[in-house]
Amino acid sequence: MRSRRWVNVALIAVILVGAVVAYLVIRPADAPIEATGTLRTATVATDTVTTTVSAQGSIEPATTKTVAFALAGEVATVDVVVGDLVTDGQELASITSDAADDAVTQATKAVTQAERAVTQAQTQVTSAKQARTAARLSVSAAEQDVDTAASGLTTAKKALNSAKKAVKATTTATATKTTATKTTAAITAGGTDPTGGGGGATGPGGSGSSGTGQGDTGGSTPAATSTPTPTSSASASPKDAVEAAETAVAQAKASVSQSASALSNAESQKTSADGQVTSAQASLADAQDTLAEARDALAEAEEDAADLSLVAPFAGVVTEVGIAVGDDVTDGTGASSPASSGSGASGMTGSADTGTSGGITVASLETYHVSGSFAEADAASLAVGQPASVEFPAVPDAAAEGKVVWISPLGSSSNSVVTYEATVELDELPELIRLSQTATITVVTAEAANVLTLPSNAVSALSTTEGTVEVLADPTGASAETTTATVGLGLQGDSTIEITSGLEEGDAVLISMDTSTGLTSSETSGQFRMITGGAGGGGFPAGGGGFPGGGGGFPGGGMP
Repeated sequence: MRSRRWVNVALIAVILVGAVVAYLVIRPADAPIEATGTLRTATVATDTVTTTVSAQGSIEPATTKTVAFALAGEVATVDVVVGDLVTDGQELASITSDAADDAVTQATKAVTQAERAVTQAQTQVTSAKQARTAARLSVSAAEQDVDTAASGLTTAKKALNSAKKAVKATTTATATKTTATKTTAAITAGGTDPTGGGGGATGPGGSGSSGTGQGDTGGSTPAATSTPTPTSSASASPKDAVEAAETAVAQAKASVSQSASALSNAESQKTSADGQVTSAQASLADAQDTLAEARDALAEAEEDAADLSLVAPFAGVVTEVGIAVGDDVTDGTGASSPASSGSGASGMTGSADTGTSGGITVASLETYHVSGSFAEADAASLAVGQPASVEFPAVPDAAAEGKVVWISPLGSSSNSVVTYEATVELDELPELIRLSQTATITVVTAEAANVLTLPSNAVSALSTTEGTVEVLADPTGASAETTTATVGLGLQGDSTIEITSGLEEGDAVLISMDTSTGLTSSETSGQFRMITGGAGGGGFPAGGGGFPGGGGGFPGGGMP
């Protein structure tokens, strides 16, 4: 009985296996198997695509200034410690100084000397101007003398010409006189005219009309009335006048030459006087500049002596105190006391460092910045003016906006990694944020606004300008049926990508598909019923469950 029972069991098993095999053999290749699963989809939407780079840094004031004493002395008071808020012009510390009085004394002496130099220069200018005036008068007088001498020369030349003409006239007159004398002598030597006609013609005693009578009487009348009056012996001869005129011309020429020489000398003196005036005026200008500088130095010394205090250069917070009461400070070069008490950056009281600024540092609370080191590849896309956001890990809800204001032109290398420092200036510092607090900088290096976008993981990029997506036939996700579409790509952002062509707003695309046979996921972004099949079942070609030719690990079929 027992053996028969085992035989029956074996027969039943064979029948079942055969039935399964028969079912798998005779069922159609496309016999459906229902499965449910989750579709992860995305919808094309209009949005902004951005690319960013990030770095770590710390919050710092954008403006700091260290003030130190201008004079040497001993620190008398220190009124602030690190962390104190101060107002513009508030007193921070003071000193006592004998050097201030000495500086005033020296500056006063310098002013006195400069004033004397100015007075001397003014006197030189006055003297030079007077000499120039005298030289100009000499030139004018010499010019008049030249004109007078030239006029005298002209007059002398005219007199010489007149004398020469007189000599010529005298010579002509003498010749005429000689001829007349000879004529008279000849008439006298001829006697009485026998006809008596001569007496009638010339003599007053005869009768010219009768031609007779007292002809001899008329003929005897002398002809002396025709002789020129002889020249008086007291008159100068024409030749003497010529000689005198020639002498006057020579003298006039000498006078003209002397006057011209005097004019030349006067003009030279005038040129020299002009140069002296210019030189004296330049010396005066230099002396006046020196006086102005000396007076400025005196005013500064008096101001230093009246107020031996350090004051805040602007409103802000004290970040360093490098001096303490009793320190001997030099003129802005630092504290000389090797073991003076002061406040360090931590605000704790301790020994001040020798050779520090010897002053007090104040940070402005008006503007802040964050500096961070960016990776070499990221730094290539940085530019001054780019917008940035800053977050603070210690205060999760705090954030600030700003912009890049500086990028280091030189990189720094550490462990073969090159980085570049960049500074972001904040628009406003959030509440609860303190100086030196850690900050994360995110700089927007590129942006495309109001464009069609998809998540980056929904696109298979073929190049920088082209890719493919799986477009769902049913945008609701009720079906997993998709078609492959080629799309144009624009800016590829940190998590999204710009779609320039191939899709429209509202199109749904497949990101990924998670399936499970006979199971339903509660995390569905779109639940679907997938109809699968094939010679091997399980939704895989020629087999299900990942095994060729069969499902569930059985060749050519499904589960037993």
